[in-house]
Amino acid sequence: MPSATVTVSPAATPTPPVLVGDCTGTGVVTIADIITLVNITLGNAAASTCEQGIPTGTEVNIALIIQAVNNVLQS
Repeated sequence: MPSATVTVSPAATPTPPVLVGDCTGTGVVTIADIITLVNITLGNAAASTCEQGIPTGTEVNIALIIQAVNNVLQS
């Protein structure tokens, strides 16, 4: 009798959601992160200074800063 071969594929690791404003990737948004977002908005810093805190394809604007401030208040 032939035996059946079972191939198990590893489950894809889900990408964790972006915590808006968490520039350092620590899981907490800080006042320093908010200042970084404001500087990005004003053109005084590059968006790459907060890569982990800005969702892909999202523009840093007042709405995103407000969302980040809300994340500070919820911590």
